[in-house]
Amino acid sequence: ASHPASRAAKVTGKAGCDRVTPVMRNPPRRSPSAPSASAVAAIHTGLTSQDVIDTALVLALRDLFDLFEARLAATADALGALGERLGGLRMTGVTRSQPALPVTFAARLAGWLAPFPDHFDRLEALRPLVLRLQFGGPVGDRPRDAVAVAMAAELGLAAPERAWHADRTALAEATGWMALIAGHLGKIGQDIATMALMGDIRVEGGGGSSAMPHKENPVQAELLIALARDAAHQQGAMLAALPHGMERDGAAWMAEWLALPRIAGACGRALAVAPGLLAALTPPGGADGPV
Repeated sequence: ASHPASRAAKVTGKAGCDRVTPVMRNPPRRSPSAPSASAVAAIHTGLTSQDVIDTALVLALRDLFDLFEARLAATADALGALGERLGGLRMTGVTRSQPALPVTFAARLAGWLAPFPDHFDRLEALRPLVLRLQFGGPVGDRPRDAVAVAMAAELGLAAPERAWHADRTALAEATGWMALIAGHLGKIGQDIATMALMGDIRVEGGGGSSAMPHKENPVQAELLIALARDAAHQQGAMLAALPHGMERDGAAWMAEWLALPRIAGACGRALAVAPGLLAALTPPGGADGPV
């Protein structure tokens, strides 16, 4: 999940030299519609570089939200299809890492599906919190004026009453949502790996072993677990970055650049992997085994 935040560290050069301003003052002229000299002179006026980068980040997050919403829907559909195929399988229930009473696969799948409506609801609540223009100026006290309103409308963003340079709660909520999804899919991966170990399910196309050719390692399930753990660790970094000092804080801001892309990447990759993994599940005897 590549977006401007993952490249933001390149914006600041040696000794903290700002590289946004020269780019904005000298935009590439690649077409007859390139800005005029008078328009170029107005670019960046009244803004700080953080306004530009934060707004670019928000635009990228808008695209990610749409992508992740579609992948969430595809994963939910894959779970539904899996229930139709294998819901009748009976297997061992597990509580506190010990065999318990028998359960159906349909009952376990119902637990996997249960969080999906909340994921979609949280996303709808997130969009208005996150998709906001950053237009605060050097110390964040620029009022919402006609220019800000027009720019926000042009970009399809909200125009907040004040800058959010030092209020990063919405970004932490956004990455928290991504980490929740990665964690949820990691739980599914953990369950599949355990089921494969217990012989309740088979994961076709798993990784082989050169030393132990009888093995079918549930690599994709393990990947979901690893991505969930990484997203959880990086979310801690996003929360640690919330104390932005005073009006703007470069250190906390740069800490976000390290954590946010990792969380987005973990969530996006987990959502890309999960449907294929679910489709690869078969009864213990293979695709033709009894259900």
